[in-house]
Amino acid sequence: MPRFSFSLRLSLGTAFVALVLLTALALGWSAYALAGGALREGLRTRLHDIVGLGAARIDPAAHARIRGREDEGGEDYRRIKAELRRIRDATTGLRFVYTLRQSADGRVTFVVDSEEGGEDMSHVGDPYDHPTPTMLEAFRPPHAVRVERAFSTDQWGIWLTSYAPIMDAEGRLEAVLAADISAETFARYRRKNLGLMLAVCGAIAAASIAVGMVFSHRLSMPLLGLATDMGRVREFRLDSAPARRSRIREVAVMQDAVESMKGGLRSFKKFVPAELVAELIRMGKEATLGAEQRELTVFFSDIAGFTAISEILPPEALAGRLGVYLEGMAGAVERHGGTVDKFIGDAVMAFWGAPAPCADHAARACAAALGCQRFLERLNAGWRAAGEPEFVTRIGLATGTAVVGNMGHENRLNYTAIGDHVNLAQRLESLNKYYGTRILVSDATWRASGGGFEGRLVDVVAVKGKRRAEPMYELLAEKGSLDPALAGAIRIYDEGFALYLARRWDEARERFAACHAAWPGGDGASGALYNRCLAYAAQPPPVDWDGAHVMHEK
Repeated sequence: MPRFSFSLRLSLGTAFVALVLLTALALGWSAYALAGGALREGLRTRLHDIVGLGAARIDPAAHARIRGREDEGGEDYRRIKAELRRIRDATTGLRFVYTLRQSADGRVTFVVDSEEGGEDMSHVGDPYDHPTPTMLEAFRPPHAVRVERAFSTDQWGIWLTSYAPIMDAEGRLEAVLAADISAETFARYRRKNLGLMLAVCGAIAAASIAVGMVFSHRLSMPLLGLATDMGRVREFRLDSAPARRSRIREVAVMQDAVESMKGGLRSFKKFVPAELVAELIRMGKEATLGAEQRELTVFFSDIAGFTAISEILPPEALAGRLGVYLEGMAGAVERHGGTVDKFIGDAVMAFWGAPAPCADHAARACAAALGCQRFLERLNAGWRAAGEPEFVTRIGLATGTAVVGNMGHENRLNYTAIGDHVNLAQRLESLNKYYGTRILVSDATWRASGGGFEGRLVDVVAVKGKRRAEPMYELLAEKGSLDPALAGAIRIYDEGFALYLARRWDEARERFAACHAAWPGGDGASGALYNRCLAYAAQPPPVDWDGAHVMHEK
């Protein structure tokens, strides 16, 4: 916080802009409402008198004789219709005049309409589809003239309606006279008043904004900067520069709080998947216990012989080297959109497809695995030059449905994934040791990767704990970047594997031996299959053998 700062109260002068506007709007709206109310009451009074006098001019006995549509040609109907037209034509703005009758079941129907014909005219017995409460009250005692409180709008315009009882000689209600007066004049008057009010308020607003600009700038600019900074935090962009410092004390306190929060989140980001925290911040949710099924690609990596290396290096040196290694591995995963689940000593577990869904998660995982190996090659080159032991990393990838979410208990959660395919990825990582490979991927991962990578079918294996055998592949390079020598060796291996499946053990061994010789540095998978051919030549597998090999070790 700056040494010299001002209280927010000193900057509240900017509030007069809003105060002036609100006052002008309140006064203008009051005048507008009062004028509109006076005009509306004038129309209601006028309509009250018109229908009251008009109802007295209707012969109730003649009206009572009009019972059906066949009576529209009679003298009674013509006389009453002519009277309704005189009432209508004598009053400017009066558009529809008609009589209504209510049956014993409460249904309201038209009787006589002042219209001469066409679609606007209602006939005797036509139902009045939507009677209003005020209309229904006109049929109930005490009988009196009633006028709607509010205007109604239909395809013919804006109307105010009134109802007057037509009483017979015995004091019984025969019908109700209704009249609709146009409110277009009222609407035009209100629109004119509204335009005038808005023009006055606009002039006041322009003047007040011009005067308040200097005062509002002092308050708004720091707050806008703070809001922008908070928006970056919401996107989990925590390396943004602080907003411009403000001399308003309360704003400066908020800026200090935001910087402290960013520092805390930067620390928090190191312990949990950053994408998960960013998603929670964006959604405004709190992490809770719960999980869901998702299709994921799971990544496991481990350093071969790490225990032996840890016995050679001092603890400080080992921790430093491991930190550099894990940072590079995690970086490769995150650059390809993966979520680093956890570090288990020197091992890394990650996955793609959660928390944010990802359609190409298998391809991203394959690219990340190759990126990890390239990073390790650069790292080992430096250690080799310094005469220090190198790291050899084995990676397993598996794709399939897993349960992913917040596991643990309410006070200590871990966002992780569990399931058969998670276990399969871990088993594939371990099988690299048996086959002398660096990256093994499941059949589902290979098929879902989209054909953008080079590799080979290594074996058909049932990993420990599984009865069903599945093909597994060695991932070697991105499409088109495979070393020609490796490409030739892979063709030899494929030939040997086809002979192996055909139980032609001697021929298969020849091809595996040739692949081992052609493979730069030798091929562990060829050696493993070579020895298996020797074993099967001595003791053939069952007749129904389908090429599957069951692993009894992890």
